[in-house]
Amino acid sequence: MDAPPHISHSAPRKSRKGLVVTAVGLLLAGVVAAGMYFYIARVQFEPSAHKHVPPHTMSVLRADGVKLATFRPVREHLWPLLLHDHDGGERPHSARVKLIKKHTGIGMTDLREVVVAMVDVTSWVVLVGGTFEPGRFVPGMEKVFSHEGQAGWKRQDNMLVNGSLALAQADDGTLIVATQPALAKTCLPPSDAAQRLPVPVAGAISFAVDAKAYRQAVAAFTVPVAGLEALQFDALKKVDSISGHLQLSDTPSVQLDGVPRQGETAASAADSLKDLLSTVRLTLLLVPLDFYGSKRAIANAKVSVHNKHVRLTTEWPYRGLDKAVRQLASIIGDGRMLGGD
Repeated sequence: MDAPPHISHSAPRKSRKGLVVTAVGLLLAGVVAAGMYFYIARVQFEPSAHKHVPPHTMSVLRADGVKLATFRPVREHLWPLLLHDHDGGERPHSARVKLIKKHTGIGMTDLREVVVAMVDVTSWVVLVGGTFEPGRFVPGMEKVFSHEGQAGWKRQDNMLVNGSLALAQADDGTLIVATQPALAKTCLPPSDAAQRLPVPVAGAISFAVDAKAYRQAVAAFTVPVAGLEALQFDALKKVDSISGHLQLSDTPSVQLDGVPRQGETAASAADSLKDLLSTVRLTLLLVPLDFYGSKRAIANAKVSVHNKHVRLTTEWPYRGLDKAVRQLASIIGDGRMLGGD
């Protein structure tokens, strides 16, 4: 296996951190906005961003703009706020969106998917897929930054670089935002990393975590409960990696698939997980808080064996997700995201 690219782990300056947060916020808002059905129905799109995840990726999260934006709570609570403020006028970020459209040809309705890939705790890349014209993103954003008077950006190997932050575009149009130029460069050609760590593309939100990252997370995973000893999730140690997805509809559902650790069978791992779920359900009776319907989701969870994997499925309460989207809309409405005052 090739060695990973040399990546510096020096912390970006605060100004670049703010730029990253704003940029990612705009991209996520755009990918939701892009899901308006009457736009999507006109354009056939094949997901491709996941094909550009870098080698040695430990975890991947994918958001499908079409499936997110056509979910009823998103249409009702989020969509109006992405375009208008409380008075019906344009939101503060709209001028930048128009400027980006002018110089890159990319508008909100061109965005279809966002993939976030973590190489380690400090190195990550955001991959954005959509109906983009190849070759326009980098020179276009260079003009945008110049127009806004943002210093520090320079062209380097067909990328835009500002310190440890890099912007690039693959030949198939995929947009790349990475914490290091070396990392961005590894994402330009499609790779087999997506085969090593396959990301489900069926759900509105999907993810995959490799064995190394999964073991690190499980090793420290305990849940303190008032008046009781902390729950030890030893059953999770029988699984070596995990992937899953969230389906959004009037009856949202979650599916998780775990690969048994070497020396374990899927049946043994499934039995241990069933015992763990029974303990968790009893423990949750003592917990007053319900995280957006999670109690009911855990109560309804079912464990089975599927293709030598351990599979957990459950329905997630629609009301819980509706509440989560309404609260996100409230945050956006208060101007704490997307550049509001």
